[in-house]
Amino acid sequence: MKKSFLILSISLLFAVSLAMAGITGKIAGSVTDAETGEPLVGANVVIEGTQLGTATGLDGYFFIIKVPPGKYTVRANMMGYGILQKTDVLVNIDRTTTINFGLKTQVIAGETITAVARRPIVERDLTASKERITSKEIANSWAYTVNEAISTQSGVNINNGIRGSFGLDVAYFVDGQELRESGSNSNFTGINTTAIAEMEVLTGGYNAEYGQANSGIVNIVTKTSKDKIRGTVKYRVRPAGKYHWGRNIFSKENYDWKVMGTLDYWTTHEGGTYADKTPEERLAAWKRFVSGEMFNSKELRDYDKRIQHEVEATIYGPITSKLDFLLSGRYLRGVNKYPSVLNYNPEYNFQAKLDYQLTPSTGISFSGLYGGYATTGISKTNYWSSEDSPQRARGVSAGQSPGASIQNPYEYYKYMFWVAGGRTGDGIRPPEYGKIYSGQLKLTHIFSPRTYVELKASHFVFNQEMHTLDHLKVKWGGPDWTWPEDKVPPDNELFRTSGYGDFRFNYNDSKNTKIEGSLVSQIAPQHLLKMGTGFSYQYFKNIWHEGRSADRIYMSDYIRPIAFHPYEGYAYFQDKIEIRGMVVNAGLRFDFYNANKKVSDDFWDPLRIDKNTPGNRGMSLISFDPNGPYAVKTPTQSVLSPRLGVSFPITESTVLHFMYGHFNMRPAWMKMLADPIEKMEPPPEGVQVTAPIKEKELPIYHDYPTVYTGHQRNVGNPTLEFEKMIQYEVGFDQNIADLLRLDVTLYYKDGKNLTSVGYQKSGMGNMATSSWLATRLYPDDNNPESISVGDMGYNFVYTNGGALDVRGLEATLETKLWRNATFKIIYNMSYANTIRYGLDTVYRLFDDGTKLGRDYLWGASNFDRGVVGNTNQRWNPNNTIKFISYLSTPLRFGPKVNGFHPLGNWHLNVFTMYSSGEKFTYHSPDDFSSEPLNRTWKPRYMTNLKLIKRIRGLGMGFEFSVDVRNVFNNKTLRLMGGKDLEDYMENGKLPTHPLTNEVMEWTMYRRDTMPREVFFGLGITF
Repeated sequence: MKKSFLILSISLLFAVSLAMAGITGKIAGSVTDAETGEPLVGANVVIEGTQLGTATGLDGYFFIIKVPPGKYTVRANMMGYGILQKTDVLVNIDRTTTINFGLKTQVIAGETITAVARRPIVERDLTASKERITSKEIANSWAYTVNEAISTQSGVNINNGIRGSFGLDVAYFVDGQELRESGSNSNFTGINTTAIAEMEVLTGGYNAEYGQANSGIVNIVTKTSKDKIRGTVKYRVRPAGKYHWGRNIFSKENYDWKVMGTLDYWTTHEGGTYADKTPEERLAAWKRFVSGEMFNSKELRDYDKRIQHEVEATIYGPITSKLDFLLSGRYLRGVNKYPSVLNYNPEYNFQAKLDYQLTPSTGISFSGLYGGYATTGISKTNYWSSEDSPQRARGVSAGQSPGASIQNPYEYYKYMFWVAGGRTGDGIRPPEYGKIYSGQLKLTHIFSPRTYVELKASHFVFNQEMHTLDHLKVKWGGPDWTWPEDKVPPDNELFRTSGYGDFRFNYNDSKNTKIEGSLVSQIAPQHLLKMGTGFSYQYFKNIWHEGRSADRIYMSDYIRPIAFHPYEGYAYFQDKIEIRGMVVNAGLRFDFYNANKKVSDDFWDPLRIDKNTPGNRGMSLISFDPNGPYAVKTPTQSVLSPRLGVSFPITESTVLHFMYGHFNMRPAWMKMLADPIEKMEPPPEGVQVTAPIKEKELPIYHDYPTVYTGHQRNVGNPTLEFEKMIQYEVGFDQNIADLLRLDVTLYYKDGKNLTSVGYQKSGMGNMATSSWLATRLYPDDNNPESISVGDMGYNFVYTNGGALDVRGLEATLETKLWRNATFKIIYNMSYANTIRYGLDTVYRLFDDGTKLGRDYLWGASNFDRGVVGNTNQRWNPNNTIKFISYLSTPLRFGPKVNGFHPLGNWHLNVFTMYSSGEKFTYHSPDDFSSEPLNRTWKPRYMTNLKLIKRIRGLGMGFEFSVDVRNVFNNKTLRLMGGKDLEDYMENGKLPTHPLTNEVMEWTMYRRDTMPREVFFGLGITF
């Protein structure tokens, strides 16, 4: 602990950070005499409508730092010379905008000459790949969310992974505040797009100010206005309908109605408890069952009759000359594409920002957001799920269920209102509920035009639950674990008609309080220095109630809460060097963390319930005492990350850039300190249980005989180290005769110490997800394979056991010729290989030197160096092409009718994406060769578009829009395995249901390409 606080003290003394990500840019240039070219010393340069300005130095050079992104008018003047102002000066995040002024000797007093600033042909200070999205581009695009906007960029694959990554290694920021929930390392991405001024996606390395991200940074800056109140209101609706492949899941064309809904069927089927009933009574009971009357679940059948609505509004601008604000809100009454226990999947997000100029040199800013959701769709977090949870529902295999919903007509709990209530054979999970609260207070003080300091305090809270308890109470009258006689349906051969399944309850609460600061100084025209530090003190608690079911020996009604206060911090130094012919971004970052908890010194048996574990109090009793002799403190992990980016402006129209950097990311706290879930016997005789589940604060029952459950034996590893990534890239940006812009980049990523490797391939093309990397530990010398009472069985411990190797090429060709017609082609070639290495299975070494078995490494055998890898082409296709076109008509285009131009101010955005199919191994029965990966699966196509008509009137702008997802209704057959693959390859036969031999349209297509959806929208801007 002393060592940790020493590190923190040194960090705080070091300076003051921009994990405070960079959210401003810089304007620089020179002022000269237009006739002689001599530099003008002391000329004034100001940005109109702001308090930003400076004077030129001895060489006529000037710079203005801390300029928010946007378009400005910049004015230069000097005694004896005329005034020259340049409009449309574009400033971007972390970029230097260069403008030069040539002032003429004044002829007419007060004369002002206006010129339009020319956009730079190439960005000479771009030292690593960056994609930029402006508010105007978002408004004209089909993309309606942050994630959709990101998906259109270069370097982003079909699942929104950046350059082969799996999702968690990207960090999101809004106005400098990180949006990461540190318990699972999930990001909150529900930022309102109407509030965004600019968004940048850093895909190829980034400066030392950014940490806790190995593959990318998404940096969002919200809007501001100094001259007047501005705003946007948008409404969007999706009509009711069926938006999945296959028939309606409750259609009367399905097997259950066509066969089971007949008297003939129930004449030959006794119906279990209905054996003493007549066939007519059995049929009547069956119809009550399928109609929903028996279980109060009629709404399940109406999933295709619900309209989806979404409204979003943002207003911003000045309140006084010193105070301006932003308010933004969004509400989505989402409708799941499949029937589920929730009628609607609501999402909401409210954002606010206040900026107050205390003095000409000191400003204070407050920003905050409050958001939440309830979803039966894909999980929005990564608790006990795949590492790429937000993307995994794009559904790469039939066995995967992307949510708490029914996805085909043959699922067991199709007619039950608790459809999302448990982990059935189809993988259904409970609904997920989440809430996010955050606030940030920032103080900025400008010491001089060259130097300013920012101090910042922020607080981020995330609450997440997964359960069906509320629905049970409302629709059933409370889970009393009995089956009312009048609600027993007739047994049948296809659907489950009794039992609750395993009703889980998962609760996570995380809080993150940060203190950060940065010092920024343009110490010379060539050097912009940043130095900073930050410290974060956190709280995290997890409660897991696994469920109770009749077919298990032990009940898991009681659990052990996990609560602790981890901390982490960083410090960095960075210099942006801008000299003639070269721009350099060089920096060094230091990070550290500590889980800050006392844990068991025994990975094998963290609760010390096995009789062979030292300190065990008795057969299968929880014996770990955090204040006892077997408790140890978690260690502090630290790392240095050097970063270097260099840009070489070869000519005015060509820039070559190079980047090299080390990036390190802390694993999720859950992986470090998660206790395995245990099951307990029913309470001993005479013990009164009083703690209900709803209180979320359940005690540790030390005297209950306990075993580790087979469903969750994952043991946290407090010694986990930083996940490491080394990135290289080299590229060039070329302007071709002011007609085209060509950007080509080669990159390489080398990752190790990873705790996840995303998707894994098994068998003949089947896919399985891996949410973590772990080593199986066998400690029990009596019964190593079981989890029965008296013997601990085995556990898994999380490990730094993954590696990632990614090599790729990115090329973008963009037109620059026409204002009303732009086209962009993006080509990504990416080869990603993931590797699992190290120990797979380990047996405990006992005091007498014996082991239960031989330890095993990852891989096919102990002779392949313990390494097994996969190409992950389904997750990260080798070849992707994106085509983006934007067409518009001028405001006054075409004939004028009653004061309007019907053909004017139309906007069309079309986005088309192609991604290649993956390689797989298949040999026909008469093919005796053994070549691996000898076939290529089907490619994926997708086209989205948005058509907008805008009208000006009453001092406002009105827009009407239609946007269409999957315009051509493309569908992509999933890669099958085993007998299904053989039947398809040899006979063209598609997968069928074994009982009915019906083609399974519902599950045989990839879920990242769903049927066509049409949205209608209205908007107002002012």
